[in-house]
Amino acid sequence: MSHFVILLVTLLAASCSKPAEMPVEQPKDTAPAITAAESDKEPLTQVTSQNSNDVDARVAATKAKLLASPGGTIIWESMEAHGGLENWYKGKNLKFRYTSEPIGKEAKDTTQVVDLWNARAVHTLVSDPSISFGWDGAQAWVSPAGAEVGTNPRFWSLTPYYFVGVPFVLGDGGTQVSVDTPVEFEGKTYDTVRVTFADGTGDASDFYVVYFDQETRRVAGLRYIVSYKGFFPDGGHSPEKFKAYEGEQDIDGIKLPKTFRSFKWDGTKTGELVSNTSMSDVSFEPEFSNFDVPKDARVVEGY
Repeated sequence: MSHFVILLVTLLAASCSKPAEMPVEQPKDTAPAITAAESDKEPLTQVTSQNSNDVDARVAATKAKLLASPGGTIIWESMEAHGGLENWYKGKNLKFRYTSEPIGKEAKDTTQVVDLWNARAVHTLVSDPSISFGWDGAQAWVSPAGAEVGTNPRFWSLTPYYFVGVPFVLGDGGTQVSVDTPVEFEGKTYDTVRVTFADGTGDASDFYVVYFDQETRRVAGLRYIVSYKGFFPDGGHSPEKFKAYEGEQDIDGIKLPKTFRSFKWDGTKTGELVSNTSMSDVSFEPEFSNFDVPKDARVVEGY
C-alpha cells in the first residue's frame, strides 16, 4: 500500500504499509471529532498500547541507525528540532484535519486519526461525517459498505500522514538515506537528504528528497514521486513534485507545519503551483482505539 506519495512513502513500523500522494489533493468544512465508538458502528478492539520501555527501545534503535550515516544524522537532528522522537511516539495517535486543494481539481478533506506506533488510520469525510474509510494494518475499508469516498482508500489512508509526519517517519526500518545536493528555494539554500525504501517496504517505490534548514534543521519541504501500484500497475511513476512546508503549530511540544504548497519540478527548479493544502485541528489522542474494520464496512480488495 502507498502513503506519502512520491517520496513521502515510508513505513512507520516493520508491519506497516505506506501510501503516496496522487497528483491531486481534496475539500473542506468543519470536521467533527471522531469518537472511540461511533453509535452506528460496532465498538472495536482495544489496541495494546506500547509502554515506556517499548518507546525507549524503538527510539534507541532508530537513533543508532540514523547516527551511523551523515544523512541519517541530519534526520535525527531534525527529529530533535521538531520535538523529539520519544515525544512523538508517546502521543500514541495523531488526529488532524487535512484539506488538500489541487488547482482546478476536486479537493479532499477528511479528519483522520493515525496510530503512530503501528501506522493504521481512520478517516471521516468532512462533507459527510457518516462516511469513513481507513487502513487497519493489513487491509483498507470503507464504511458504510456502499459509500463513495472520492479517493483510493488504500492509497490515501496513510498518504497525508507520511507528509505531515516528516521527519519522524523517516527512521523506519525500511528507509535508506543519503546526503543529496543542497538546493535553493525562494532565495534560501537548504541541505537535502534523499530517502529511498528497501524492497518489500510498502506498495510503491517512491522516494523523498527532504529539504532541511541549514541552521535549525527544521523541515522546509520535500520532493517526491508517486509510484503506487494501483496507479502504475506496469511500473513507472508520476512526475516529480516539490512540496513546501510552511507555518508552525506546537502540539504538546511537537512542532508541525500548518500549510503546504505543491509545485511541479523540472529537474532543477520549481515550476507551476499545483495545489494548496492545510493541516488543522491537530491533537494527540492517546485513548483512541478504533482502528479495526467496522462491522458495516466493505473491505477494499487489491490496490
